[in-house]
Amino acid sequence: MIIKSISHKESKKMGKRAKMSKLLHYIHDDQKMFDENNQSCIVKRYLSGYGDIDQWTNQFVQNDDRRTFENSNRVIIRHEIVSFSPEATRYITRDVLMDLVKEYLKRRTDSPALAVAHFEKGKPIHFHCAIAAVGIDTKSTRITTKEFREFKLNMEKYVIEHYPDIHRTSYIEHNPHNRAP
Repeated sequence: MIIKSISHKESKKMGKRAKMSKLLHYIHDDQKMFDENNQSCIVKRYLSGYGDIDQWTNQFVQNDDRRTFENSNRVIIRHEIVSFSPEATRYITRDVLMDLVKEYLKRRTDSPALAVAHFEKGKPIHFHCAIAAVGIDTKSTRITTKEFREFKLNMEKYVIEHYPDIHRTSYIEHNPHNRAP
């Protein structure tokens, strides 16, 4: 399992609303989000509405407007991607994916978030998360590199415990002192 994180900042070229909307449109892409059974895997946290990107964008913007600190170089939304190896595909059912996405968001953030799985032909299954940069408590959702590394290791432990076949086929060495069998 590989976890990547990208922070998006507001820019003069593209305002907060446009930047958030662009990311949400990318994540909620009808060409990528349906599996071979025409089912999608979408998980929302502190967001209402289904499939309404404008409504979700408004909720992300309203949440960001509640921040208690201002910084001209601030992050407005985080984009995190979790992917699995092609060999793990046969072990990843929709129920398994829903569980992994829900667990990921529960462990990762206490802020508005949207996660959508992508089932692109020729690519391994992966999911994208849009995570508000401000939590529901109006504090930053930023975590340090060390905290993010710990988070990844804890997610890896969750996968080992609940989905050993996925772990065995998607293992990435995050800690050279703690090698998997």
